[in-house]
Amino acid sequence: MANGENTRPPSPPADRSAADGGDVAAQNIVVRGRVQGVGYRPFVYCLALVHGLSGHVRNRLGDVEIIACGSKPRLEAGNVDLR
Repeated sequence: MANGENTRPPSPPADRSAADGGDVAAQNIVVRGRVQGVGYRPFVYCLALVHGLSGHVRNRLGDVEIIACGSKPRLEAGNVDLR
């Protein structure tokens, strides 16, 4: 994380996803608009911690790319909070 490009939340414990909705899924989200230089990546990192998601978030030519992994209910809750 020295260059600030990737922010990776810690992986949730193995038993968390099974307890709240079963299988682990992954989701690729690209956010466009004014999302660089406004603290968006740290915001996404905090949401991932709150929802028990793992993955990464990075800047990508004016956009922010989010790869989120977790149970479907956790991913859905994270998506609601991203909006």
